[in-house]
Amino acid sequence: TRYGRASALLVVDLDRFKLINDAMGFKAGDELLMRVSERLQAAIRESDAIGRRGEDEFLILLSELYTGEENVSEAKKREIIEQNIAIVVRRVTEGLARPFTIQGQKFYIRASIGVSVCPNDAESAQQMLEHADSAMYHAKENGRGRCVFYNSDLHRLQERRLTLDSQLRVAMEKNEFELHYQPIVEVAKGRAAMVGVEALLRWNHRIEGTLYPEYFLPAAEESGLIVHLGKWVCQQACWQLSKWIQQGLRIFVSVNVSFRQMLQADLAEMILNSVDEFGLQPGLVFVELSEGSNVEEVDLIERVVASLGRAGIRVAIDDFGVGYSSLSRIDLKHIQFLKVDPSLVNGCQTDRAKANICEAAVRLAQSLELRPLAEGVETLAQAKFLTKIGCQFLQGYHIQAPADAQLITNMLNEKRAW
Repeated sequence: TRYGRASALLVVDLDRFKLINDAMGFKAGDELLMRVSERLQAAIRESDAIGRRGEDEFLILLSELYTGEENVSEAKKREIIEQNIAIVVRRVTEGLARPFTIQGQKFYIRASIGVSVCPNDAESAQQMLEHADSAMYHAKENGRGRCVFYNSDLHRLQERRLTLDSQLRVAMEKNEFELHYQPIVEVAKGRAAMVGVEALLRWNHRIEGTLYPEYFLPAAEESGLIVHLGKWVCQQACWQLSKWIQQGLRIFVSVNVSFRQMLQADLAEMILNSVDEFGLQPGLVFVELSEGSNVEEVDLIERVVASLGRAGIRVAIDDFGVGYSSLSRIDLKHIQFLKVDPSLVNGCQTDRAKANICEAAVRLAQSLELRPLAEGVETLAQAKFLTKIGCQFLQGYHIQAPADAQLITNMLNEKRAW
């Protein structure tokens, strides 16, 4: 039969372990790996085997996944095999979900898991490993903390990822990136005027044309290129802001910072150096941080906000309303804006639940003496509703799509109002 006494290989990659290792040092990293290994060992069966590969990956070989009747259909056998694999995967993820306490600090670890089944997915040990790798990378690219079973489409996706990594490095060398800016307006007495812009990265790909961040930033984050790319974004945004100020056009600029950038100990110093290089006031440059999707990220945001605040740099909390709320943990005096997530703004004028959530977010921001800013404003009806509930700062395609610096300059010179 195709399956016989089937086996499976699990590649377990610890999400963002390298970042924790860089931030805390090798000793803490080694202790964390030892604790992870103990929990993985406790999650597998006696017939299974575990090993470590590289810095942050573990291999788990599951054997004897099907030992039932031979007259069962191949589809039914596959179903039983996948159920047995799922039991082990669940034990692994549950074991890793509990916090690890290392050197007095709590760490939360998630893993991306790729699975290859033999003999259905592979005919040799090497092929089994390659296919489990492909599945693991697909798990990482689709949100991390997931388990993906190999299928034939994944091999092409892995080849594309490797090509993208190479192209990103070439793009940085050849200066193929540029910034576009999306206006942020303040509504007062029925009129809206531009008070700031959000810097948004674009890649002028020599073959594909203009590429947006969702296409390439996950690869840049994974490879570490995001640190160099993020520094370029900050320098370029500060340079452009200085040009506007020299022309008497006083606005602020906000730049986005990723999880990997937040782990850089010199993040605040890097931003402040760019601010000083172009003679700017720190209060005119905002850093946008996502609200955080788990406790680990909230811990990090808390430290980063404090570090930026000491440097005089203000913060905007992005994607507010959809993350793991971090406001109770952060020193709010360093926060300027709460950006209401576009998923809540979309339909807020017709969906009562979204309307109530938007209004609650605006009221919360005001009660904390923060400025509510609605992202993703697509229609006049949304803009009217948001201003009616007291959200005086708006951003979205109804106001203006992201545009190059020259168009923003023209709009500022024209003193365009909405």
